[in-house]
Amino acid sequence: MSKTANVLLCRAAPALRSSLFSPARAPCLRRGFAQETSFQKPLKLKGVLKPLKQFKVTPTVGTEFPEANLVDLINAPNADDFLRDLAITVSRRGVVFFRGQTEMTNDIQKHMIQRMGELAGKPKESTLHIHPVLNPQRAMGGDDLHISTMNSRQRKLVNGKSTPRDLGDERQVFESWHSDIQSEQVPSDYTCLRLVELPEIGG
Repeated sequence: MSKTANVLLCRAAPALRSSLFSPARAPCLRRGFAQETSFQKPLKLKGVLKPLKQFKVTPTVGTEFPEANLVDLINAPNADDFLRDLAITVSRRGVVFFRGQTEMTNDIQKHMIQRMGELAGKPKESTLHIHPVLNPQRAMGGDDLHISTMNSRQRKLVNGKSTPRDLGDERQVFESWHSDIQSEQVPSDYTCLRLVELPEIGG
């Protein structure tokens, strides 16, 4: 048995967290090379998220918006202001959570993440990342180049003939989804994970 989740979380790249909102911690500013960064001062919030119900998951990391409908906010007249404030908030808090996103689609999710990066100052030629393993060219990799699909059926297909010794600790079985792309010319600023289907227990 499984249950529908429709939970969405957005996460900022570690390098972005340390530089976008805290110039004292940004290497390019600390070393006196301010001209090499597109932001000499931190981005400032416009307050678009203030009216939304929210709470801090922990004092230092994570904010949840339990009642926000992302699709409505993305389609609003002030969508860019919302996405810009969301990008800044994700960078400051590390990760944000949205529950009950039943109207979210792949295309809207991709637009949201791309636009967040653009509004935070990423190069215009930078587009969404394509995972080297979890992509449509692989078995059960989904049908979208820019969305990495992870599920237990895929794991069983890949590891079906492996022994427990080959697989190692079961808790680490999904580590293969991670792809460190900080070495790329334009690394991702933000990642977005949407939980669509979860087991009744755990997950």
